[in-house]
Amino acid sequence: MNKLLTLGMLSLLMIGVSQYLDASEVTLQQRFELFTKKYAKFYGPSEKIYRAKIYEERIKLFEAHNADKTQTYTIGENQFTDLTVEEFKEIYLRRKSPQNFVNEKYVPTKEANLTSANWAGLTSVKDQGQCGAAWAFAAVGAVESVLRINSVTNTDLSEQQLIDCDLENQGCEDGNLNNSLNWVQNNGILSSANYPYAGKTQGCKKPTGLFQIKGYQKVEPDQMQPAIVKSPIAASVDGTTWLFYNAGVFNQCRFEELNHDVLIIGFNDDGTWIVKNSWGQWWGENGIIRLAPGNSCGIQEQSYIAYV
Repeated sequence: MNKLLTLGMLSLLMIGVSQYLDASEVTLQQRFELFTKKYAKFYGPSEKIYRAKIYEERIKLFEAHNADKTQTYTIGENQFTDLTVEEFKEIYLRRKSPQNFVNEKYVPTKEANLTSANWAGLTSVKDQGQCGAAWAFAAVGAVESVLRINSVTNTDLSEQQLIDCDLENQGCEDGNLNNSLNWVQNNGILSSANYPYAGKTQGCKKPTGLFQIKGYQKVEPDQMQPAIVKSPIAASVDGTTWLFYNAGVFNQCRFEELNHDVLIIGFNDDGTWIVKNSWGQWWGENGIIRLAPGNSCGIQEQSYIAYV
């Protein structure tokens, strides 16, 4: 009996040593399983091995980057951690830069306090899912913002109506801010309760809406801060390098194409942009990214403000 007990204890000790030696591997496996549950990822057996390998490489990348104390931002796990950069671009980003052809330009009505502005919390952070319609979310965010600031309505508005009904854009495949704001100006827009989000392109169910804007204006780079003091503005950016952003001031932008659209909700006294994305609250700083001052990621190239 004592011999069996001794052998049993020895076996447990060896298992414990084995687990200790393989702790990093086990932890990565456990983290990957938690990741798949958190973000509702479902794979077949062979794909799971492939995605786990990508995930492992990403975790090592995050740890190396975040250990570098010279960095001004951190990167980390989010819903994109199991994707290649090519997959991310194909699903979430626009394939080509939009045309820039709006005629009316924003002119401040009075001198604004340019020290800082922050409209965080004015509108909710939303998640476009695997529908590449950031253009609709940014445009709707600009419209929601100006309607709330002017006490017209606090209602969440329908991105899905734009995706389905704005035929100048291409639904979940492609679109631009100019076309979408023009559509809202001409047709109005419904609440999200009356035209819920489906995350895919459908046939247009209701071609007009209750909530109106009088128009929209192109905002030139030197007028962006005065415009934001008045209301958040929709902008096109190059979002290629954003996928793993976690927190801090992002200063490693590239600007090769305007392939994504966002809502600029503020700026700090050092010129840092405060930007609301449409990748859900798990991404970034509860759905928000802070960008280095100036034309980071092309953020000053094409931006628009709605007015009522």
